[in-house]
Amino acid sequence: MKAKHLIALALASVAGAANANLIANGDFNAGLSGWTLQNGGSGAWYADGVGTTTPFSNHQTSSAGGGAGTYAVTDQGGGGLHVMSQVFTVSANQQVTVEFDLFANSYGGNVIDCGVIAYNVGPCQYTMVDIVRANVNPLSRSGGDVVATLLSPFVDPLSNPNPFTSYAFDVSAFLAAGGDFRLRFAEVDNRGYLNVGVDNVSVLAESVVPEPASIALIGLGLTGLMVSRRKKQS
Repeated sequence: MKAKHLIALALASVAGAANANLIANGDFNAGLSGWTLQNGGSGAWYADGVGTTTPFSNHQTSSAGGGAGTYAVTDQGGGGLHVMSQVFTVSANQQVTVEFDLFANSYGGNVIDCGVIAYNVGPCQYTMVDIVRANVNPLSRSGGDVVATLLSPFVDPLSNPNPFTSYAFDVSAFLAAGGDFRLRFAEVDNRGYLNVGVDNVSVLAESVVPEPASIALIGLGLTGLMVSRRKKQS
């Protein structure tokens, strides 16, 4: 094998693998399979068809954005809390991107953040998305348990039904040490209906940064190849 082919293989070996989606059933075409659900009070997370009505309150949802098939949505008839999460594992120093489509249709006024994931503590009306450590209580909002907040407590503008909005976050710096984490979609409602829709969820991980020692070795290899060629030419 020629030297240039050897160097090409070396470059490929340190360039990293292609993006791998660490989330199972992120398009919800298999219903809510693969997701951990915690529901308290009234209602739950449901698998529903995009652009249809919600399964409990029969509120219309937008077909703008999201996918063409099934998505996850919260619905209720009274105050409740609804958490949908999935654990994933990343290696140290990977490039990690979280992507998803989401809407939050509030029929109980603007966002009210009560600071906890609990429907029986003060007025609460919000949804949020974050990453927490895999071994903590999935309902915890403690600063030591939350690794990265992707969407702070909010609701979409009160022009229901809101379209899906596509989000993408580079969370590499937060997960640099690697380990097990939980991607969490949470909502609390005790002021009125809150329909939160989620679709097309992915956590993409890629090892793309070569180690300095590998770069140095490749550089030496390239230099050796250049010297060899010059000797042959002379």
